[in-house]
Amino acid sequence: MIRGTNLAILTLLPLVLAGLLWLGAGAFASLVAARGQGLVDQVAILAVPSPDRRLDSPVDPRLVQAEGSYALAVRLDPLDPDHREGLARVLELRAARLPPGDAGARTLLTQAVDLYRSAARDRPSWPYTWLALARVKARLGALDADFTSAIGSASRRGPWDARLQALLLELLIPLWDLLGPEARAVGAGALQRGVLVQPDEVLGIAVRAGRTDLVAPLVQGDEEREAMLRKHVRSQARATGAGG
Repeated sequence: MIRGTNLAILTLLPLVLAGLLWLGAGAFASLVAARGQGLVDQVAILAVPSPDRRLDSPVDPRLVQAEGSYALAVRLDPLDPDHREGLARVLELRAARLPPGDAGARTLLTQAVDLYRSAARDRPSWPYTWLALARVKARLGALDADFTSAIGSASRRGPWDARLQALLLELLIPLWDLLGPEARAVGAGALQRGVLVQPDEVLGIAVRAGRTDLVAPLVQGDEEREAMLRKHVRSQARATGAGG
């Protein structure tokens, strides 16, 4: 009986050790990823540099370190989509520091697409990963079926998330004339919800993008929202005049 018990313990011991190692690796991966996120938080720049404004250095050592941290976290815990999404974000930030059209930036963004897509498929209910995938696809100029599917997934999984819908509109409205019918339908739905739930912000997004025509019909006959729209149009006119 004792011999049988000892045999059972010896049989289970490798499984227990493997489980403990897996838990330890996961915990360490989370610590490493947290370090990477801390470095990312220190980097202020996200926008793509304009042709007449180049950064002093396209390489930020904090992003290089953050990439190494997230890459290690992915190796330690490849099943956690957070680590892949974090690594994709670092690659996106690195690409943002390179001049428009730079071949290296395109390579980084292509890698980010693969990581965002993988993370989104493993955690399909989180809309922000789908939105991030669509954002990088747009930066690559790839407004294809994959892009349309990503914005549709983001919109469906966060229809009343005000921040998500605002970010979605900030992405779609400037691209409106380039969108296919299905992508425009997603954008139209977000516009209708946005004008209803957060009209001031959504009207501002449309006006700043030069697409007052997309929202004017949605506020027609609503005095309060029409006044908001006029306010944003005047504000944008002043800002444009000041810029000139």
